[in-house]
Amino acid sequence: MNDAPVTGDGRSTPGNSISPALLGVIVESSSYPTLVVDAGMALVQLNQDAQEVLRAKGGGGAKPGEDLADLLPGESYEAIAVSIGQCLKGRGGHSECKVPLDMTGKRVPVLIIPVGIDAGDGKRPGQAFLLIFKMEGRRSKDMQAAKLATLGEFAAGIAHELNTPLASISLIAENLLDEVKDEEVRRQLRKILTQVEFSARTVQEILAFARKENPTFELVDLRKVLDESLEKVRLERKYRLRVEVQDDLPKVKADPFQLQEVLINILRNAKDAMKDGGDLTLRLSADGDWVEVAIGDSGEGIPTENLGRIFQPFFTTKAHGQGVGLGLSICQRIISNHRGELLVSSKMGKGTTFTVRLPRGENA
Repeated sequence: MNDAPVTGDGRSTPGNSISPALLGVIVESSSYPTLVVDAGMALVQLNQDAQEVLRAKGGGGAKPGEDLADLLPGESYEAIAVSIGQCLKGRGGHSECKVPLDMTGKRVPVLIIPVGIDAGDGKRPGQAFLLIFKMEGRRSKDMQAAKLATLGEFAAGIAHELNTPLASISLIAENLLDEVKDEEVRRQLRKILTQVEFSARTVQEILAFARKENPTFELVDLRKVLDESLEKVRLERKYRLRVEVQDDLPKVKADPFQLQEVLINILRNAKDAMKDGGDLTLRLSADGDWVEVAIGDSGEGIPTENLGRIFQPFFTTKAHGQGVGLGLSICQRIISNHRGELLVSSKMGKGTTFTVRLPRGENA
């Protein structure tokens, strides 16, 4: 558990880590049997449904610290061990294999996702793996509702405990900025405000990730939603903005607030990809039954090995303290609930384009 997380190119990524408590929430709220093992294949966390799966060989309740080899059929263990071994050697990101389980007699897909567990105290994140047994129909609606309710309570608790002190810190720092003349002190105060803004955004992302709200659809002018999103992102002069809008652009049937959340997130990512400024190109167009908004930046681009991972919860290429990797996962879920698509294309050294595709209003 002392090794740093490994990406597809074999490099450690200490910034791509989460706390044990938050990882536990993800495990408990999963709709599938889900567990976490460390790099040595020892059990770290598991939910109740995973208990049922692991009883297939163990015969009793599995406990953290037990070796996964003692809890699964040999063939299942070997298949999972091979996939994890490849991740540890830097030969891939998340993977999926099918394993046999004694209790069903069928081969079950298992999604294996590498994660870093933040040890705190400035220590390097520990390597772990999230194992999701994609078994349909194992959870009753009542159990699912109960777990979602628990997750909602957890998220509401975060908002209550963190939002108020964050607002107080921000207000105090802003007041001091108006009074203090020393430039070094002012620089430190601006740094505090930047970190407070990041922390507040992280809280909102966790709340959005926990939220399972259904969209409230209405006919929406996509150009208007994009304009309102741009106002909230506030582009500085170093960003050269170009907007192209097709004539007679059809409206879409969407939740304007959720759609704005998606666009703001993508626009912020575009800004982050161009720290020193660059070209931001927005194109709104219609293509058959679809209406599209494409947001392109002229940043460094996304490495090919990361393109398949950017929509995973908690995957991020940003430095530690600059992102928790929830934004794009939330965006994808929102657009999926709108029966649309969120696409990405990128070329190293040229930039990245995210395209939101939504059904025309009359077809939604």
